[in-house]
Amino acid sequence: MYIDILIEQLKKVNDLDKNKGKRHELWLILIITILACMCGYTSYRAIGDFANSNN
Repeated sequence: MYIDILIEQLKKVNDLDKNKGKRHELWLILIITILACMCGYTSYRAIGDFANSNN
């Protein structure tokens, strides 16, 4: 499926912060951000609301 390919590609993105206070993997943050933006949530607060309501 396409989501598997997308996740595979996002896992290849270089995380420049490495382990500085990291709670979640970068690929997960990116996929949540992409999905939120596709649903019309475009501000930081709206993306956070999307993430909290879809956990």
